[in-house]
Amino acid sequence: MFGGAIGARLPDKHAWMKAYEDDPDCRLLRNLVENPSLVVKKNVERLHFAYRKPLRASCIVVEDGYLVLKESLGGELSYSKLRIVPRDLRNIIFIAFHANPV
Repeated sequence: MFGGAIGARLPDKHAWMKAYEDDPDCRLLRNLVENPSLVVKKNVERLHFAYRKPLRASCIVVEDGYLVLKESLGGELSYSKLRIVPRDLRNIIFIAFHANPV
């Protein structure tokens, strides 16, 4: 699948799922989203600080296997969806969508 930039090969779903599993923050985050009873102080403190508030506010969800941050645009029903990118894929995604001359 091509997208973002001409010639940039984006990771497929299998690569995303493997990268989520290999990234300690994403693995923990996914576990907490899927098991809300585990959202306790000692587990939340293990997460990167940027994920803590959205997790507590139930703004991080799993959609079609991907971790998604639902960022409010000012209203309860108005939000954007931002895919959380695991560490191993950040450079690929950055180059494909942000650091490309196209």
